[in-house]
Amino acid sequence: MKGKKSQSAIEFIFLFSALLLFFSVFFLVIQEQNAEKILEQQNSLLKITAYDIQEEIALAFKSSEGYSREFIVPDKLGNSDYSIQITERMVYANDSRNAVALPVQEVDGNLVKGVNLIKKENGRVVLN
Repeated sequence: MKGKKSQSAIEFIFLFSALLLFFSVFFLVIQEQNAEKILEQQNSLLKITAYDIQEEIALAFKSSEGYSREFIVPDKLGNSDYSIQITERMVYANDSRNAVALPVQEVDGNLVKGVNLIKKENGRVVLN
């Protein structure tokens, strides 16, 4: 009789361990998929921000003399910090894992996070 009780206890421990292993692997797979989606979303936000700035500069170049407009560059993308700047006729945005570089026309001035003023004066596009 004692052998059946110990055998049942061992079977229970074995089944419980197998079930615990199954759920651990299941949640690990779900976590990896979520992490991948978050990285893709962060990369998309970075690209969208860089494209928006590229479009603002292109619009200023196409506009007539005296064009002026304010636009906002977000301080953070989602919950992550990033940097963005215009160097050597490129909009360059990067965070800890991704980077985007897009060509733009020659612009005077610097891009800042927050409110930016872009205007066309004397045939040149000026930021801030």
